[in-house]
Amino acid sequence: MPGWLDLYREKRLENISSVDHVVIVRFESLGDRDEVYSYYADKFGNEENFSSFRDNRDIISFIKEGYGVKITLLNPSKNLWSLEYHRQSI
Repeated sequence: MPGWLDLYREKRLENISSVDHVVIVRFESLGDRDEVYSYYADKFGNEENFSSFRDNRDIISFIKEGYGVKITLLNPSKNLWSLEYHRQSI
């Protein structure tokens, strides 16, 4: 995982998997939905293609240093998140 990409207030690392060139990390966070969203939005809000795709703010995506990153809230009751990243061919 790139050093600048951290798991915000990780409570439990559930799974790490790799599919083709994509790495998927599933983790539970101690932060609630808005806190986690705010953290990543503040940290990466100035990066290329930053987006909040839904009004309920459960997907964050951006490109940084040649990596494509998508952070998704999978289960709000458990604060379970998926963080996917892959190297972009630019």
